[in-house]
Amino acid sequence: AGLCRAAGWTPRPRWSARRLLALSRFSAPQAAVIGLTYLERQAPRFFLGTMFGAAEVGYYFFAVRVTAVTEKLLIGPVRWLAMPTFAKLRAQPDELRAYYQGGVSLTATLLFPFFVGVALAADQVVPLALGPDWEPAVLPLQILALASLRLVFVTWNRSLVRGLGKQSWMLVQSVCRTATALA
Repeated sequence: AGLCRAAGWTPRPRWSARRLLALSRFSAPQAAVIGLTYLERQAPRFFLGTMFGAAEVGYYFFAVRVTAVTEKLLIGPVRWLAMPTFAKLRAQPDELRAYYQGGVSLTATLLFPFFVGVALAADQVVPLALGPDWEPAVLPLQILALASLRLVFVTWNRSLVRGLGKQSWMLVQSVCRTATALA
């Protein structure tokens, strides 16, 4: 407040309908994608809790957390680097394609062995690390570890679509994915 006063500037609520419309064209599909992703992620917990009880939701959530933390650590940086690079290369399709293919190849080389290893070792590691009470968490962890193999492609595809400025494509994909998850 003191800096504003010293500069002789006071913030005022001003808005432009034209700018708001331009912003909403970009952000509305993204907001819908976020909402659908939330629904997609919560649906399994709801159905597990309704059909089997709280303990199974806990085992499932443990498996989700293991795969989500791995995703954030190993794949997260790709998202932050790939999207601006794709945006920069969108006028150069050959370079964009080479960057995409190289990124998918490198990520697959690193992540496929990791997630397959988690799936194969889960039945030994989970009871050893957490005790025999956690054995029911093994199957959800194995399933989610193998399902996480898709992240190699999903991460690069999302970054590519965003870099190309095609947010509406993300919305269509999210609607299809959520409908499949709820079916």
